[in-house]
Amino acid sequence: MTAQITLTMDEFSEFNKWLESRTVAKNTPSKPVEVKAHTRHLVAKKGTNTGGNLGYKKGKTSQYHYVCWLSAAKKWTASVKIDGKNKNVYRGDSEIDAAEAVDKYLDSIHDDERPRNFS
Repeated sequence: MTAQITLTMDEFSEFNKWLESRTVAKNTPSKPVEVKAHTRHLVAKKGTNTGGNLGYKKGKTSQYHYVCWLSAAKKWTASVKIDGKNKNVYRGDSEIDAAEAVDKYLDSIHDDERPRNFS
């Protein structure tokens, strides 16, 4: 979702000067803004990195198969795709528990083709 704001030429010129002079240091709050100079529109993108998140990866990645970080929920999740549909097998605070849940689920459905996290 984006918000669009139309500016006068004077406002646009002032904003450009401010934007060029601003240096964003690590952990300095800033609003995510995309400037379209030819249309004089500012587009603030929802869900993009803000200054408080600078220096961090957008979304954590896991070293384990089928495990990922849900940033909105601040939880680890594990899901396996079976017959074109995702089967959620874990959602919680532990990445290792998520990996173990995947292995347990794959064993329970006797899937020997997919890689395991722990042998």
